Amino acid sequence: DVTALAPEEKSVQRANRDWQTHNLRELVVESRFGKSSDLAGASSNSHESVIDAHLYASPIENDWRPFLHTQFTRGDLPGLSVSRVAMGAGTEYQLRDLNLRGELLKVGDSGIGYALKGGYRIGDHWYLNAGLDQKSLATPIKAYANGVTAGNIRLGGGYRWHESRDVYASLNQMTLSDGNTRNATDVFWTERWFANPTYIFSSVVEYYASRNSSQSPSISYFNPVSDQFIGANFRNEWMQFHHYRTSLSHALSIGLGNYAQQNFSTGQVKSISYELTYTHHDRLNFRAGVSRSEHPYDGVVDVANNFTLGMRWRF
Repeated sequence: DVTALAPEEKSVQRANRDWQTHNLRELVVESRFGKSSDLAGASSNSHESVIDAHLYASPIENDWRPFLHTQFTRGDLPGLSVSRVAMGAGTEYQLRDLNLRGELLKVGDSGIGYALKGGYRIGDHWYLNAGLDQKSLATPIKAYANGVTAGNIRLGGGYRWHESRDVYASLNQMTLSDGNTRNATDVFWTERWFANPTYIFSSVVEYYASRNSSQSPSISYFNPVSDQFIGANFRNEWMQFHHYRTSLSHALSIGLGNYAQQNFSTGQVKSISYELTYTHHDRLNFRAGVSRSEHPYDGVVDVANNFTLGMRWRF
């Protein structure tokens, strides 16, 4: 027992506390509340609320971590309000460079679904991940309101030079029960340009493209024949104070890009967000943020305002 042999050594005390924290239960809550102008009737919702919570048990034999999961989504659409409640349970498995996760979910009136995810690190730089789910929580709430369910297949991989540079690409296929199939490609380049103990400046350049197989008039959710987006997000993070394990930090992000939708003219995408993170100690932290974005849908610019809250608590 190293702690018994060197109880006054600070590094030993930190390692012992980190190990104790690792073995605690954990509650993670993420929420978002948004309002959209929805002028084209094509964006996600006029109003949307999402609350997602995971409760993790203490690790079993260091590798297994069972959890409970629930998500509540409410969308206020023109002339219609719809709620979706999902409840499920699963487990995570972590062994060195391999991470696996699986869960079963009861998704509202859609029945029982599942979600499987996996990730693997190849050496110091390459990494891969994959996912498969049915009755997916990524199903647009407008589709869910009309009894549509969806399954997802995701494959991704990336190369990380070091902590300041990373490139990642993914392929996603969503198969919806109304006969539509959506194929999407996403590529990210993340770069940290400047970092010191109190300030970090970084950027993310993204390219996204998707195509939908069906243009049935019965489809109610946003469903372009094909679309593309290219843009960059610039993130400024600064630490207001840091005292032992307590800290307060801020982040301001600005995003600019261009969105092209088949049969409509290209339009600009703009976004700005601010986030505040308070860490009481290594076992409890809170996040709060606000954001505003402008995005064209079917040639009409939609303005969306969002408020987010998050908490992570180990106990």
